[in-house]
Amino acid sequence: MDWPAVGTTRTRWEELRTAMDTVLPMVADLPLGLLTFPYMDGTVERNNCAVSTTVDVPIALGTGGTIQARLLAADPRAGDTPTPDAFATVREYIRTNPTTRPRFVVLATDGLPEPNCGATVSATVDAIRALRADLGVDTFVLGIVGPTSSGDTSGIPALRDALNLFAVAGGRPQAGAIRYYEAVDGPALDRSLRAILAAATDCVVELDSAPSRPSRVEVRQNGTLVPAAGYTLAGTRLEFHGAYCSSIRSGAVTTITVRDACGG
Repeated sequence: MDWPAVGTTRTRWEELRTAMDTVLPMVADLPLGLLTFPYMDGTVERNNCAVSTTVDVPIALGTGGTIQARLLAADPRAGDTPTPDAFATVREYIRTNPTTRPRFVVLATDGLPEPNCGATVSATVDAIRALRADLGVDTFVLGIVGPTSSGDTSGIPALRDALNLFAVAGGRPQAGAIRYYEAVDGPALDRSLRAILAAATDCVVELDSAPSRPSRVEVRQNGTLVPAAGYTLAGTRLEFHGAYCSSIRSGAVTTITVRDACGG
């Protein structure tokens, strides 16, 4: 994650942090948690395969600021990529902290599982499948794809193949040749995170309060009026349909506003 993102001198980690800073306030009403891996044990760059036995930030409401602080403090040079072990930690945490609410995992990675850690693509696929089969938790895969720090692109096809397998195993693949959510730079990261959010919430937005006159509201996406057929409003639950849901899932929608058309 300490390699430059495409088209910038900023690292992939810095671009991810910026995108998270934008998206986290949008999900402030959702319980969130975080696990970064590998665990920083003082060894940088290579041969660190440590994964914490618990999550960095337990799943709870109001954790956005804590997650931002953890991402700021984390070192993207912490070591290798022990992805299956990270899923083992997540699986145990979710198993021992049950809830009736649906849960999802977002795997954000820019590399293959590291053989130095005994991690393989097949072991990662198995871990993702087990999380879904045993606990009913789907995984969204966010792949940060690009050349190495030296400009080498030879590893990209293998990485994309693996990310596609992870996305299918997680139960939330996209349609098309690229099954995972791909990002090569900061704007693409932002769009992908928004699209994952929309897919995870099924295009449902919870309003702070129920409009007093729901039949008279105007609903807008990015300032453009959404016709009544494009959404359903019930109390505080606003659900988008058809092309308006697709726009959210594509990451194109940055603002949603709801107001009384008569100003009351």
